[in-house]
Amino acid sequence: MLTTDYDEAIIENAIYLPMLIIILNRDLKVIESSSQFKIKQPYLNHVESVIRTIQRDLSKAKKYMHDNKIKVEKMGTEGTFTDYLIIQRGYEGKRKYFNPVLKTRSEELLNEYLLNRKSDPPS
Repeated sequence: MLTTDYDEAIIENAIYLPMLIIILNRDLKVIESSSQFKIKQPYLNHVESVIRTIQRDLSKAKKYMHDNKIKVEKMGTEGTFTDYLIIQRGYEGKRKYFNPVLKTRSEELLNEYLLNRKSDPPS
């Protein structure tokens, strides 16, 4: 299956961005319920803004995937690996991701988003 760099970036977004949204929503709840923050609102505002940015990026990725007949489906997790099914223009491929790699890349992307350094996928 022939995949462009842009397609790969979109597929990566389809895998990682939903994870980031889940992580940040959990963090929002922790910040809201924490008594350790003297002034919570700036943190809440920033996290909410980052979530909206990620949601916009995910929406763009989903539109591109729909227009280009690409699907990404999580198959499941076995031990230390997570399996994904990639359907691209009629071709199917299965990919195994090592969970520590998923975590590390999620942390990298989260840093990029939190520090406003996230760039668009290559064209």
